[in-house]
Amino acid sequence: MLDVGPRLGILPADPIDGNVDCRKTQLRGKTRSVEAGTGWRLLFLVAGRGSSLGIRGITMGDILELSLEEQQSLRDKVYAKIKQAITEGVFPPGTRLVENELAERLKVSRTPVREALLRLSREGLVTVLPRRGVLVESLSLKDVEEVFLLREVLEGLAGALAAQRITENEIKKLEDVVKASLEAAERNDQEEAIRLNGVFHSIILEAAKSPRLTELLNVVLGQISTYRRISMSQPGRPRAAAEEHARILNALKDNNPEEAETLLRQHASNAREIVTSVLRQQGTGEYPAGKQGA
Repeated sequence: MLDVGPRLGILPADPIDGNVDCRKTQLRGKTRSVEAGTGWRLLFLVAGRGSSLGIRGITMGDILELSLEEQQSLRDKVYAKIKQAITEGVFPPGTRLVENELAERLKVSRTPVREALLRLSREGLVTVLPRRGVLVESLSLKDVEEVFLLREVLEGLAGALAAQRITENEIKKLEDVVKASLEAAERNDQEEAIRLNGVFHSIILEAAKSPRLTELLNVVLGQISTYRRISMSQPGRPRAAAEEHARILNALKDNNPEEAETLLRQHASNAREIVTSVLRQQGTGEYPAGKQGA
């Protein structure tokens, strides 16, 4: 049995990252060690006064083992998990997000959840409403069209830059993705086609080598990520998208920025037309019923 004493707070292994390392921590001149594989995460604390640090069960002062880097890592992981749930349609537009419920599901305190929701609010993925809580953003048809138009411009620029800066390794990655995308379309694997579509565009952003453009485009893509799934869920679209990707790849191989920009803008425009057509049939800019997670 571990003699942890009053200075230690013990939490179950974080489900976001259940790895537990064997650590030794200096605690007021005494070294305490914890064996890995116990299934528990031990937080070494200095006894004394202190405000809540935002970690479940801890309201004491200084944390010795949980460094600032580890705290930031936890915040980033919580943010990434919630954002993924939104962008993949697990939380479709209009869904009310409750801090307590999210914290319980992720096995963390409310503080990193609250910080993540504020961050997502700044990115336009959620809306914080007084006395109503946090809602996943539901765009009007006009909003969807506007954001897709921004995407066309930014992705076109990314393509032009990538055509001038792409490496052989990045070309090889794109070739593999295009091949896998065509195979996914052939076997009608919609989820894999959607995943590979995202990978393809991420590699192009990587090849553009423009951090500011990447930041801007990621915000734009985040706002319409759920709506982009509408496009890829339409019959025949995964194959058409993969074929468009193949043509974009050829322009990148030829180091032709004008062609790459034109093709990427057309590719984004095709997706916009499909999405807005579906939304018009629905008679609203909201995410169509029955399409969640498609």
